[in-house]
Amino acid sequence: MGRRGKAGWLVACTNRYVQCIVSVKTFAPLLVAALTYASWRHPLKQQGRISRAFPIAAMLMLAACSGGGGSSVTPPAHVLVDSMAVSRSASPSATPFPSYIGLYQGGYLGNTSTLWPRFGPDVNGGKGQAVDGYGCGSMADNSYHVHAWLGILVNGVFQQVPPGIGMVNPGAPTRGFYGHASCFYNIHTHDSDGYIHMEVLSTTHLSGTVFTLGNVLDMWGEQISPQNFGEYSGPVRVFVNRTPLAQIYTPIGGWQEITSATGLEWSTFPLYSHSAVIVEVGPTFVEAASLPQIKFYTQY
Repeated sequence: MGRRGKAGWLVACTNRYVQCIVSVKTFAPLLVAALTYASWRHPLKQQGRISRAFPIAAMLMLAACSGGGGSSVTPPAHVLVDSMAVSRSASPSATPFPSYIGLYQGGYLGNTSTLWPRFGPDVNGGKGQAVDGYGCGSMADNSYHVHAWLGILVNGVFQQVPPGIGMVNPGAPTRGFYGHASCFYNIHTHDSDGYIHMEVLSTTHLSGTVFTLGNVLDMWGEQISPQNFGEYSGPVRVFVNRTPLAQIYTPIGGWQEITSATGLEWSTFPLYSHSAVIVEVGPTFVEAASLPQIKFYTQY
């Protein structure tokens, strides 16, 4: 094999296995060993050994890549480690269901391939008209400002709650957070993880409630009944949890099911500061004991 052939072979191997070379610590000893072999007797006269050394180095790297010593990247603590693995799995049981979801500004959670639209409200949601008596404004007066979380599970797989619900003509996001729009409704979503912002000029104390789950769904434009949620058909179950006031972690084991024969109890369910709601569409369900602990990132 000529020098050009050897060089091409090395490039092909390198391109194929470059992801295995994760640091100088891995690469340097292999290269040094090969070059040492090439020049250990006559470094100037045995130039041919140099060309033979590079394929050897590549083969050593190939052997290292073929072994079990791969590397992994640990996600930041505030990111749900396996949420996307769960949401993209063809079989919900293929990946262990997450026991913890850490919410954060600009976050995302769930499969985006089925819910439509993927951004903003559905055709029946808030697009500038009054919704449940609430108009679209600047949100300059928001003495009552709290947050809730909504998760959607279909056969044990999270579906994304889209950003831009309760916004008209939102601007470009900053690191996944949509902070600008022509106007905002009193209920809106800034990102893609189900974090619900509820703001209104009200004398209600932050420990009290102003909005319901039905208000959120009306703003989104989705309907709920015992046999369907939005475009999903199947038996529906609703689970709720809630943090103590001004705390950010939902109690472990605190999920409770809200039963309803008509869906009315779900639509009228009051949302408090740091209420967490999971709507499940079956027939495959995740039971209350296995639902994740939720971490909020705001005080209320």
